Amino acid sequence: MWPISEIRSNASKTVLRGRQRREEGMLAEHFTKDLVALDVGARTPEEAIRKAGELLVRAEKASPKYVDAMVDAYVRLGPYMVIAPHIAMSHSRPSDDVFEPCIAYVRLAEPVAFGHPENDPVIHLFALGSCEGSSHIELLRDLAEFLADETHIQCLGTLKTSRVFLNLLRGGRRDEMKELRVLSVCGMGFGTSLMTLMNVQELGEKYDCKVIGEACDLGSWQGKDADLIVASSEIASQIVNTDIPVISIANILDKEELEEKIYPYLTSEV
Repeated sequence: MWPISEIRSNASKTVLRGRQRREEGMLAEHFTKDLVALDVGARTPEEAIRKAGELLVRAEKASPKYVDAMVDAYVRLGPYMVIAPHIAMSHSRPSDDVFEPCIAYVRLAEPVAFGHPENDPVIHLFALGSCEGSSHIELLRDLAEFLADETHIQCLGTLKTSRVFLNLLRGGRRDEMKELRVLSVCGMGFGTSLMTLMNVQELGEKYDCKVIGEACDLGSWQGKDADLIVASSEIASQIVNTDIPVISIANILDKEELEEKIYPYLTSEV
């Protein structure tokens, strides 16, 4: 097991020299969006640990046996892994069941009590894996430094997408935001198209995506450069012979419909 004393001692050291370290540490290098899951449902600590471990398995970082070992560690040793208020770090011994040093993050949809007298309930769960004795040290140091910043903890509670999480690991630089070029089309080019574009830009802010948009009329959309076209269903049916995806909106005033249809484009799911 990795003793909590090791994590705490490393935390104080790394925070002091944090500004001297390169901006993107091992923590950012090891995370991809497939290793992040938000608002995951779990009723017990064992289920929560398995949900986090499944991310490692699906990413081919570890085998199901390692997930079993993490659960067994909790059952045998109790809530030692709850290292701070609302934060747990599930892991087991370095093992051949881990294929490379790895880490996953799960934010639970509802807090789960792990049985810790001071730090329960758990909301944020990290699952770590190591395949050899010292391969996890730098990863632990980066995690300790990241969690030592209270603003990071606050941000974890409000994340909307895995992209925002990855951006946070890299220091929250705005130049890391996804950009989406949107063409909003209506009959005249300044009524419903402008209203729709403003709503799309508002959603872009919500999902940490910079929307670069233009409102235009039905007669002038062709030849314009865009990643996505958004229009009412009546107008969308007339936008043909284009390779640009066209989002058809039945109710221009329904922001929930717009969000549901445009969400995959704002979050890089397409």
